[in-house]
Amino acid sequence: MRELILVAGTKASSKTVTTKNKIADIKNRNILIFDVNMEYNDFEILPVSKIAEFSKSKDFKTKRIVPITRGKNMSLQQIGKLVVKILSQFNNGVLVLESIGGYAPMNKKIYDMILSGNKKQKERLTIICIFQSISSIPRLIYNKSASLRLHYTCDGVDRCRGVKHFEILKIANLIVTNKFKEGDRFFHCTINRWETIFGNFDKQDYRNACLDYVNSERGLYRYCELFK
Repeated sequence: MRELILVAGTKASSKTVTTKNKIADIKNRNILIFDVNMEYNDFEILPVSKIAEFSKSKDFKTKRIVPITRGKNMSLQQIGKLVVKILSQFNNGVLVLESIGGYAPMNKKIYDMILSGNKKQKERLTIICIFQSISSIPRLIYNKSASLRLHYTCDGVDRCRGVKHFEILKIANLIVTNKFKEGDRFFHCTINRWETIFGNFDKQDYRNACLDYVNSERGLYRYCELFK
């Protein structure tokens, strides 16, 4: 069984902090983080040669892989090959792919492997893909995911028209945007199974976002400008 979880948000929107808190609650599963931004320093570095062994381990620890080889930072091409290797060998536990939108476009195999899974062997794998914008999420990845944790983003959600349940995505984004305007820089909410939105907001926050959605979709903002 493979589960795909998405996270989207700008830099300094609490994506990493929230992810750390989420994985801290996971028990009885190995967790492997591809720490491309070097932000998970609390965890031990796993040698690339030990990925398959760690995948089969019953120690249930959290470890990370960093994009450094022979003391130097890897190129995007090298990073792409490394992530392909991780996906081919780690098939049991939780895999966190930080800032995936920065290197996955350089290697098409990455998204293909995330979607296809390993058909030759049984797997119980959750993949958490972290993006810095909504619009950088490939549509097929978006539509195949189980949930999206949405932090504040600067890009226009309207670029995502055509994805599954676009209305729910836009309302969730409006809730986050409104909270951000009120001063809550680290607010986030989650769209679960593309059916429900949950998070630390109330009914009035939801109603306001729905009104904003109706106004923007029907063009009422444009007409309201005539009556200032």
